[in-house]
Amino acid sequence: MSDRHISTSNASFSEKFNSLDADITFRSCDDILFKIHRKNLEVCTGGFPPSGFDTLGEIVPLTESASTLEILFQYMYPVPQPDIRSFPFVTMAAVAEAAEKYQVYPAIYICTIIMETILPENAHPVLIHAGRHSHKSLLAKAAPYIIGTPLDEIISELPRNIIIPWTTLPAIKQIKYHMAWEHVLQEARAYPGRNGFYRPQDLMSYLIKLNNVVALKDLGTVFGDIINSADADIVFKSCDDTLFKIHRKNLEVCTGGFPPSGFDTLGEIVPLTESSSTLELLFQYIYPMPQPDIRSFSIEVISAVAEAAEKYRVYPAIFNCMLIMEIMLPENAHQIFFHAGRHGHKPLLGKAAPFIIGTPLDEIVSELPVNLVVPWIKYNMTWDEELRKARVYPHNNPLYGFSNIRDRYPQDIMNHITKLEDVTVLKDLTKVFGEIAKADTNPLPSYLRLWQNAIKSNVQEIKSFDKYLEP
Repeated sequence: MSDRHISTSNASFSEKFNSLDADITFRSCDDILFKIHRKNLEVCTGGFPPSGFDTLGEIVPLTESASTLEILFQYMYPVPQPDIRSFPFVTMAAVAEAAEKYQVYPAIYICTIIMETILPENAHPVLIHAGRHSHKSLLAKAAPYIIGTPLDEIISELPRNIIIPWTTLPAIKQIKYHMAWEHVLQEARAYPGRNGFYRPQDLMSYLIKLNNVVALKDLGTVFGDIINSADADIVFKSCDDTLFKIHRKNLEVCTGGFPPSGFDTLGEIVPLTESSSTLELLFQYIYPMPQPDIRSFSIEVISAVAEAAEKYRVYPAIFNCMLIMEIMLPENAHQIFFHAGRHGHKPLLGKAAPFIIGTPLDEIVSELPVNLVVPWIKYNMTWDEELRKARVYPHNNPLYGFSNIRDRYPQDIMNHITKLEDVTVLKDLTKVFGEIAKADTNPLPSYLRLWQNAIKSNVQEIKSFDKYLEP
């Protein structure tokens, strides 16, 4: 009996991943067992064994900890994806490395986006991670924050292909055009596998097709159209009459809103209400391929994908869209707020709410779900009350060290009260106290600075809107 065919008596099973019908068992480096479905590995990743690979009942040891695998495996099931933004950086980095190793594309994309948002914190490890895995956009975002770090410290951790660009940017511009294409071809032929769990037969067929630089100009001839595969077994039609041939097993594993594999369409085409441009993006989330970067798309495109993802419960796309919408704020705050309200995304509601305060109440209430109307009215009333308090100068209050200020500077006080015309100014006190109010210490007259600080303090104490939704 091999070393891997060990008794499980000394090991514990993961509480989340312990399904009786799972057909492969992994062991973490700290001896926790995870029972996983092969079909999920095949559909959602590019680095685990395919369904035809037989472990002969053996437990497969992995080098990652149980806490890392507990997070990683959630990206392979049709469940809400973990929000790792609140996790320590070391946890996120461990998940990101495991995602790259096993090619878990939803996790790769989310980790990359979140690493961008936390910069300049942890810029050094973020840059090294981006360099190891060729995330060029993340490399570019992290690089300025570590300029000045001793060169030997950086070079010792960078991949060889990053060292020359790091040490001398002009060197890149010296590369001849045809040499650059040859370099891209060499990189394309270097499969980004990590641990030998790639599919060797598929890999070889792709390498054969990548035989010259001409193939780089039409990758469809190399990889085919994954969303229109000949062996797909269900056909969808968009509202603008484009057909999509999709694999049922991918729908079953990656979504919660499409028909299960046992559902027979009797060969009929299934009509959907979404446009082809929306479905083209959406279906990429259910295949083991790099996920679309939708950050540069318009809010209309992102909203359409987000609504379709909610409708069909495509969990990787749901979390992705929520994250991108949060990054976009304060732009398109109304649209984002209403989307979050329709689908019960409380943290996103909380982030968007302050940016739409001041909008007439009837405009907001008319578009809100019924369960959010009363909380919004209460939230709105809180801001109105803070405005009322802000318009009362805190004169004759010993806490502020002044008395009779209103009598001494009546016109100045009245001018500032006039500027406190609606709740929107509470979010930007420069409209009341001038640009100088942006500074932490400024030459505002003491009586005005104290007033300004009192308003700031009160506004900061307003509860986030999502707290109004708690029982």
